Amino acid sequence: VLFFVYMARESLALAFVNLAIMAIFVGISVPLARKMVPIAAEQNRRNASLLGGFADFMANVATVAQLGVQSYTQTVLGSRKRNANQKIDELQQFHARRWFLLHTLFGLAYILTISFLVWQIASGTIQPGLLILFVAAYGMLRSFIERMAESIRAYMEMTAYIKELDDFIGPVAGIHGRQKSSWHSIAMSDVEFHYSESQDVIRVPAFALKSGQKVCVEGKSGQGK
Repeated sequence: VLFFVYMARESLALAFVNLAIMAIFVGISVPLARKMVPIAAEQNRRNASLLGGFADFMANVATVAQLGVQSYTQTVLGSRKRNANQKIDELQQFHARRWFLLHTLFGLAYILTISFLVWQIASGTIQPGLLILFVAAYGMLRSFIERMAESIRAYMEMTAYIKELDDFIGPVAGIHGRQKSSWHSIAMSDVEFHYSESQDVIRVPAFALKSGQKVCVEGKSGQGK
Protein backbone atom coordinates (compact mmCIF):
# COMPACT_ATOMS: atom_id res chain seq x y z
CA VAL A 1 0.00 0.00 0.00
CA LEU A 2 2.83 2.41 0.90
CA PHE A 3 4.53 1.54 -2.37
CA PHE A 4 1.51 2.53 -4.46
CA VAL A 5 0.73 5.59 -2.30
CA TYR A 6 4.27 6.90 -2.70
CA MET A 7 4.15 6.17 -6.43
CA ALA A 8 0.86 8.05 -6.72
CA ARG A 9 2.54 11.10 -5.15
CA GLU A 10 5.05 11.08 -8.00
CA SER A 11 2.62 10.14 -10.78
CA LEU A 12 -1.03 9.19 -10.37
CA ALA A 13 -1.17 7.73 -13.89
CA LEU A 14 1.91 5.54 -13.26
CA ALA A 15 0.48 4.28 -9.98
CA PHE A 16 -2.79 3.42 -11.71
CA VAL A 17 -1.02 1.55 -14.52
CA ASN A 18 1.09 -0.42 -12.03
CA LEU A 19 -1.93 -1.24 -9.91
CA ALA A 20 -3.85 -2.40 -12.99
CA ILE A 21 -0.95 -4.62 -14.13
CA MET A 22 -0.59 -6.15 -10.66
CA ALA A 23 -4.36 -6.82 -10.54
CA ILE A 24 -4.15 -8.50 -13.97
CA PHE A 25 -1.16 -10.51 -12.68
CA VAL A 26 -3.18 -11.92 -9.78
CA GLY A 27 -6.36 -12.21 -11.85
CA ILE A 28 -4.65 -14.28 -14.55
CA SER A 29 -3.06 -16.49 -11.89
CA VAL A 30 -6.51 -17.82 -10.92
CA PRO A 31 -7.64 -19.28 -14.31
CA LEU A 32 -4.10 -20.48 -15.06
CA ALA A 33 -3.93 -22.24 -11.70
CA ARG A 34 -7.35 -23.76 -12.38
CA LYS A 35 -6.07 -25.18 -15.68
CA MET A 36 -3.09 -26.74 -13.90
CA VAL A 37 -5.26 -28.70 -11.46
CA PRO A 38 -6.51 -31.43 -13.87
CA ILE A 39 -3.01 -31.80 -15.35
CA ALA A 40 -1.49 -32.26 -11.90
CA ALA A 41 -4.28 -34.66 -10.89
CA GLU A 42 -3.72 -36.79 -13.99
CA GLN A 43 0.01 -36.81 -13.27
CA ASN A 44 -0.68 -38.09 -9.75
CA ARG A 45 -2.95 -40.84 -11.10
CA ARG A 46 -0.33 -41.98 -13.59
CA ASN A 47 2.38 -41.93 -10.93
CA ALA A 48 0.12 -43.99 -8.66
CA SER A 49 -0.44 -46.50 -11.47
CA LEU A 50 3.30 -46.71 -12.09
CA LEU A 51 4.16 -47.19 -8.42
CA GLY A 52 1.34 -49.70 -8.02
CA GLY A 53 2.68 -51.68 -10.96
CA PHE A 54 6.17 -51.76 -9.49
CA ALA A 55 4.77 -52.82 -6.11
CA ASP A 56 2.78 -55.64 -7.73
CA PHE A 57 5.84 -56.76 -9.66
CA MET A 58 8.05 -56.84 -6.58
CA ALA A 59 5.39 -58.68 -4.57
CA ASN A 60 4.96 -61.33 -7.27
CA VAL A 61 8.47 -61.88 -8.58
CA ALA A 62 8.09 -65.64 -8.19
CA THR A 63 4.84 -65.67 -10.17
CA VAL A 64 6.35 -63.60 -12.98
CA ALA A 65 9.35 -65.94 -13.17
CA GLN A 66 7.17 -69.06 -13.10
CA LEU A 67 4.92 -67.83 -15.90
CA GLY A 68 7.89 -66.60 -17.94
CA VAL A 69 6.38 -63.15 -18.55
CA GLN A 70 9.33 -60.96 -17.56
CA SER A 71 9.38 -59.25 -20.96
CA TYR A 72 5.64 -58.60 -20.82
CA THR A 73 5.96 -57.13 -17.33
CA GLN A 74 8.80 -54.87 -18.42
CA THR A 75 6.73 -53.70 -21.39
CA VAL A 76 3.77 -52.81 -19.17
CA LEU A 77 5.90 -51.01 -16.59
CA GLY A 78 7.83 -49.20 -19.34
CA SER A 79 4.56 -48.00 -20.88
CA ARG A 80 3.31 -46.72 -17.51
CA LYS A 81 6.62 -44.97 -16.94
CA ARG A 82 6.43 -43.23 -20.31
CA ASN A 83 2.85 -42.15 -19.60
CA ALA A 84 3.88 -40.72 -16.22
CA ASN A 85 6.88 -38.90 -17.73
CA GLN A 86 4.71 -37.50 -20.51
CA LYS A 87 2.34 -35.93 -17.98
CA ILE A 88 5.26 -34.58 -15.95
CA ASP A 89 6.64 -32.91 -19.10
CA GLU A 90 3.21 -31.47 -19.92
CA LEU A 91 2.86 -30.05 -16.41
CA GLN A 92 6.35 -28.52 -16.49
CA GLN A 93 5.74 -26.95 -19.91
CA PHE A 94 2.44 -25.44 -18.77
CA HIS A 95 4.09 -24.17 -15.59
CA ALA A 96 6.89 -22.58 -17.66
CA ARG A 97 4.42 -20.87 -20.02
CA ARG A 98 2.37 -19.68 -17.06
CA TRP A 99 5.35 -18.06 -15.36
CA PHE A 100 6.56 -16.58 -18.67
CA LEU A 101 3.23 -14.77 -19.06
CA LEU A 102 3.15 -13.62 -15.43
CA HIS A 103 6.78 -12.43 -15.45
CA THR A 104 6.14 -10.57 -18.71
CA LEU A 105 3.33 -8.63 -17.03
CA PHE A 106 5.47 -7.87 -14.02
CA GLY A 107 8.42 -6.87 -16.22
CA LEU A 108 6.18 -4.48 -18.12
CA ALA A 109 5.23 -2.68 -14.91
CA TYR A 110 8.86 -2.65 -13.79
CA ILE A 111 10.16 -1.18 -17.06
CA LEU A 112 7.45 1.48 -17.18
CA THR A 113 8.18 2.59 -13.62
CA ILE A 114 11.98 2.63 -13.97
CA SER A 115 11.76 4.46 -17.33
CA PHE A 116 9.53 7.09 -15.77
CA LEU A 117 11.89 7.56 -12.82
CA VAL A 118 14.94 7.82 -15.11
CA TRP A 119 13.12 10.48 -17.14
CA GLN A 120 12.27 12.35 -13.92
CA ILE A 121 15.91 12.16 -12.77
CA ALA A 122 17.11 13.42 -16.17
CA SER A 123 14.76 16.37 -15.95
CA GLY A 124 15.92 17.13 -12.40
CA THR A 125 12.52 16.56 -10.82
CA ILE A 126 13.59 13.84 -8.38
CA GLN A 127 16.81 12.64 -6.77
CA PRO A 128 18.65 9.49 -8.03
CA GLY A 129 18.26 7.88 -4.61
CA LEU A 130 14.55 7.47 -5.28
CA LEU A 131 15.38 5.18 -8.19
CA ILE A 132 17.34 2.86 -5.88
CA LEU A 133 14.44 2.87 -3.43
CA PHE A 134 11.94 1.86 -6.10
CA VAL A 135 14.20 -0.89 -7.46
CA ALA A 136 14.47 -2.40 -3.96
CA ALA A 137 10.73 -2.02 -3.40
CA TYR A 138 9.96 -3.74 -6.69
CA GLY A 139 12.14 -6.69 -5.65
CA MET A 140 10.14 -7.17 -2.46
CA LEU A 141 6.85 -6.61 -4.28
CA ARG A 142 7.74 -9.22 -6.90
CA SER A 143 8.48 -11.81 -4.22
CA PHE A 144 5.15 -11.05 -2.54
CA ILE A 145 3.16 -11.28 -5.78
CA GLU A 146 4.86 -14.57 -6.77
CA ARG A 147 4.08 -16.13 -3.38
CA MET A 148 0.47 -15.01 -3.74
CA ALA A 149 0.20 -16.60 -7.20
CA GLU A 150 1.75 -19.86 -5.96
CA SER A 151 -0.56 -19.88 -2.92
CA ILE A 152 -3.58 -19.62 -5.23
CA ARG A 153 -2.29 -22.53 -7.32
CA ALA A 154 -1.49 -24.67 -4.27
CA TYR A 155 -4.91 -23.97 -2.74
CA MET A 156 -6.76 -25.00 -5.91
CA GLU A 157 -4.68 -28.15 -6.33
CA MET A 158 -5.16 -29.14 -2.69
CA THR A 159 -8.92 -28.53 -2.92
CA ALA A 160 -9.12 -30.77 -6.00
CA TYR A 161 -7.06 -33.52 -4.32
CA ILE A 162 -9.22 -33.43 -1.17
CA LYS A 163 -12.38 -33.73 -3.29
CA GLU A 164 -10.84 -36.65 -5.17
CA LEU A 165 -9.98 -38.36 -1.88
CA ASP A 166 -13.50 -37.76 -0.56
CA ASP A 167 -14.96 -39.33 -3.71
CA PHE A 168 -12.61 -42.30 -3.37
CA ILE A 169 -12.87 -43.14 0.33
CA GLY A 170 -16.25 -41.63 1.17
CA PRO A 171 -19.10 -43.81 2.43
CA VAL A 172 -20.98 -43.54 -0.87
CA ALA A 173 -18.01 -43.76 -3.24
CA GLY A 174 -19.23 -45.00 -6.61
CA ILE A 175 -22.84 -45.43 -5.42
CA HIS A 176 -24.11 -41.85 -5.96
CA GLY A 177 -26.99 -42.25 -3.50
CA ARG A 178 -28.29 -45.55 -4.90
CA GLN A 179 -28.03 -48.89 -3.17
CA LYS A 180 -25.98 -51.66 -4.74
CA SER A 181 -28.00 -54.24 -6.62
CA SER A 182 -28.47 -57.48 -4.70
CA TRP A 183 -26.99 -60.73 -6.00
CA HIS A 184 -27.40 -64.38 -5.08
CA SER A 185 -24.52 -66.16 -6.80
CA ILE A 186 -21.58 -65.68 -9.14
CA ALA A 187 -20.51 -68.57 -11.36
CA MET A 188 -18.01 -69.20 -14.14
CA SER A 189 -17.07 -72.23 -16.19
CA ASP A 190 -14.49 -73.23 -18.80
CA VAL A 191 -12.37 -70.12 -18.21
CA GLU A 192 -8.86 -70.12 -19.69
CA PHE A 193 -6.18 -67.47 -19.57
CA HIS A 194 -2.54 -67.19 -20.52
CA TYR A 195 -0.05 -64.38 -21.07
CA SER A 196 0.98 -63.79 -24.65
CA GLU A 197 4.60 -64.71 -23.93
CA SER A 198 3.87 -67.87 -21.91
CA GLN A 199 2.68 -71.31 -22.96
CA ASP A 200 1.29 -72.06 -19.50
CA VAL A 201 -2.50 -71.86 -19.47
CA ILE A 202 -4.51 -71.14 -16.32
CA ARG A 203 -7.76 -73.11 -16.43
CA VAL A 204 -10.83 -72.72 -14.27
CA PRO A 205 -13.24 -75.52 -15.23
CA ALA A 206 -15.95 -74.43 -12.78
CA PHE A 207 -16.30 -71.98 -9.93
CA ALA A 208 -19.33 -70.71 -8.04
CA LEU A 209 -19.77 -68.36 -5.11
CA LYS A 210 -23.05 -67.78 -3.29
CA SER A 211 -23.96 -64.62 -1.45
CA GLY A 212 -22.72 -64.78 2.14
CA GLN A 213 -20.58 -67.83 1.50
CA LYS A 214 -16.96 -67.93 2.67
CA VAL A 215 -14.50 -69.52 0.25
CA CYS A 216 -10.77 -70.09 0.61
CA VAL A 217 -8.82 -70.32 -2.64
CA GLU A 218 -5.52 -72.15 -2.27
CA GLY A 219 -2.67 -72.75 -4.67
CA LYS A 220 0.94 -72.11 -5.46
CA SER A 221 2.17 -68.83 -6.85
CA GLY A 222 1.36 -68.59 -10.55
CA GLN A 223 -1.52 -71.11 -10.56
CA GLY A 224 -4.17 -68.47 -11.17
CA LYS A 225 -5.66 -67.65 -7.76
